[in-house]
Amino acid sequence: MAPFSSPWRQIIRRTNTVGSWRYAIGGGRFACAGRARPLWIVVGLQSDAMYHWIKKLHIYSGLLSYVGFTVWGIVGIWASFAPSPAERPRREPEVRTVAFQVDGRATDQEITDAMIVASGLPFIQPGRKPNRDNDGRLQVRYLTPNGTRRILLLERENLLQVERTPSPLGGFLNLMHMQTFRIHNPGWEVHLWGAYNQFSLWAVIFMTVSGLYMWLATRPRMAWALWTLGLSAVLTVALYAVLR
Repeated sequence: MAPFSSPWRQIIRRTNTVGSWRYAIGGGRFACAGRARPLWIVVGLQSDAMYHWIKKLHIYSGLLSYVGFTVWGIVGIWASFAPSPAERPRREPEVRTVAFQVDGRATDQEITDAMIVASGLPFIQPGRKPNRDNDGRLQVRYLTPNGTRRILLLERENLLQVERTPSPLGGFLNLMHMQTFRIHNPGWEVHLWGAYNQFSLWAVIFMTVSGLYMWLATRPRMAWALWTLGLSAVLTVALYAVLR
């Protein structure tokens, strides 16, 4: 087979169908069996099918992550109008007591583990490091999606004081919108929501990329879209420079 008689040229044609692209490589001639023949190789990608599937995945990603998007939106609006943490009214804890006998030979770690089991509180398991309050009393304090929990040892009274301070609705949603699968919390309900929240984060990234693809595949020269993209890029860079 003889070498090509002229360099290859890439010819890109667009059909009248929106999103349909055909790519052809040609322009050269080669000799085969003693005859010179034109070379046209279609490499294409018939992007009608690709556009269809990306559009479908884009829509289903939005539908499947709709609840997560809604929570994020509500939290953003709430945070814009909510007072600062120092100005928010203090919520009084709900208090109950549980009988608890301390073994004088037990270590602080063993007592702390026993306090957690005896309290019956969810979203916590034995293994927390021992901690004492300003008065030297053993305590366990932790945060849940619906507020703080505190277990305080009243050794002389042989009691545990279990405190539950619930969050307002805005605070609850704020904590939930930050939850991901990797945040340690033994409650399966929180893990399940964290996994969904993490899926929603990836869905946002995919929808951004697929949205850009669908725009470029259909109306890449639309003026207001170009202005919007340029303006958002400039504002993002400007905010990054100002807030550093």
